[in-house]
Order: sequence, then structure tokens, then C-alpha cells
Amino acid sequence: PRGLGAQLALAFSLLTIVLTIALIAVVERRAIDQIKDRIGRSLADLAAQTSDKLERGMFERYREVALISARPVLTTDQYNTDQRRQALERVQRSYDYYEWIGLTDTEGKVLVAGNRLLEGADVSMRPWFIEGMRGGYVGDVHEALLLDKLLPPQPDKAPRRFVDVAFPYADANGKVRGVLGAHLSWNWARDVERSVVGSADRESDTQTLILSSTGRVLLGPRE
Repeated sequence: PRGLGAQLALAFSLLTIVLTIALIAVVERRAIDQIKDRIGRSLADLAAQTSDKLERGMFERYREVALISARPVLTTDQYNTDQRRQALERVQRSYDYYEWIGLTDTEGKVLVAGNRLLEGADVSMRPWFIEGMRGGYVGDVHEALLLDKLLPPQPDKAPRRFVDVAFPYADANGKVRGVLGAHLSWNWARDVERSVVGSADRESDTQTLILSSTGRVLLGPRE
């Protein structure tokens, strides 16, 4: 009968529509999953590259400070304060991101610094001195405390942040005489950001942040 034929046609039309919608939903879901997977792999590669460059940069500074701490000009009494200061000044000039580098005695008093800042200051409670007396030390990124008001403001007026590297230095008999400490400007990490993260940001709509283990933003957009 015509009525039954019309009902069947309508039923098959509705079934076709339902199946088409279901098929589109399945295809869309698979496409979204593939896009998420591709983005995840891309970010994983980006994280690995960034981590590798940051670790290489930190290791170079760690090794450099360790070698400097063994120089005779810093460890023997035949050199005076001015000669030691000149040696530290040369180190600072060799790498612009050394904001401060200096020697302390075993009590935490700063004996000499490359830029003369903090000479005579007591840093005995600073983690880099405490840990430096125990051996090689690399600290977490932190805000500048004593040096913030002594150094000229940065061009972007952003607060200074440092990574501390410290090693004990000893005389010819192996007796520890104090700590060689260096404050490395965290701005050096922006070179990594520009070389690795910056290129990824330009090629996509991704906004990349580098966080500390506590969730604090260490690198990212200024705002």
C-alpha cells in the first residue's frame, strides 16, 4: 500500500540520516584524537629539546665554576686581593650572564668580587654558601635579594632572577678556605627559549610556558 511505502521510505531516510550522523561523529572523534596525539608528540619533542639545551648550558657553567675555583690565583696566598678581583673580572667579562662572582671565607664573609659588589657582606645564611662549603652546588631559580638594589635596572625593568653555582676552594694542602660563588642571570635561558620554543610558537598557535616543579612560571610571555 502507498501508506506503507511512504512509511518505509521515511524510516530508511531517518535511518540513513542517523547512520550518517553517527559515522561523522566517529570520524570527527578519530580526527580529534589524531590531532591531540600529534600535538602531544610535538610538545614532547619540544620539551626534550628544551631540557637538553638547558641542561647543557647549566653543565657548562657548573664545570666552568669548578675549574675557576681551582685556579692558583684564588687559592694561594701569593696573590693579593686586587689580583684576585682582576681574575674574577675577567671571568665576568668572558660571559655576560655572570651578574656576580666572588670569594668568601669559611665564615661566609665576602672577601672579593669581580664587580666589587657585596665585598665585606655576610652571606653565611645563603643556601649557595652553606651548600657550597659541602661541595659543588647548583640552586633553583630565585629572585635577586642582596644584589637587586645594587645592580643597574634591566632594560625591560623585569625583576632579576638568578641561578646560583658554588664550589669550595682549597689551598695547596687541601684545606678549604671558603666558597667561590656565582650568580648566573636567568636571562640566559631566554636564548634557549628563542632558539627552541620561539620557533615552535611562530609555527603554531601554541603558547609555551616553562614551569618550576612547584608550578611557578620561569619562562613565558612577559605578561
